[in-house]
Amino acid sequence: MLKKTIKYTDYNGTERSEDFYFNLSPMEMTRLSVEYPEGYKEHIEKVLDNNDGKELLKMFEYLVSLSYGKKTEDGKHFEKSDSIKDGFLNCPAYDALLMELARDTNAATNFFISLIPTDLANEVKKKMDGNPTVPEEVKNS
Repeated sequence: MLKKTIKYTDYNGTERSEDFYFNLSPMEMTRLSVEYPEGYKEHIEKVLDNNDGKELLKMFEYLVSLSYGKKTEDGKHFEKSDSIKDGFLNCPAYDALLMELARDTNAATNFFISLIPTDLANEVKKKMDGNPTVPEEVKNS
């Protein structure tokens, strides 16, 4: 699970800083991987290799909307309803997050690694070790 503090300006012109939560369960990761015939990882690599900004933004939008939810105070549940998702997608914080992910490769990498299940994240980080383009905070998180 990722707790992300996002700074944004609301529709009244007030600057805000608020915590938002994102998570993908192992089952959601499985669904995600079967949605792409070549596999999700391979699809991302293809998009990056082709420098396809339009498809990359589409993937960020999908990933953010799929992973956003609200953690209950007792920590037993992570709620993801249409109304919860719509509330976030209609908040300026959503735009602020997408702009950050689109502009900053390190932020995008860290975001993805942080919201996948810990065991899968550890596997990904092992594969990334020795890759000079992977930010240290991702390798060490």
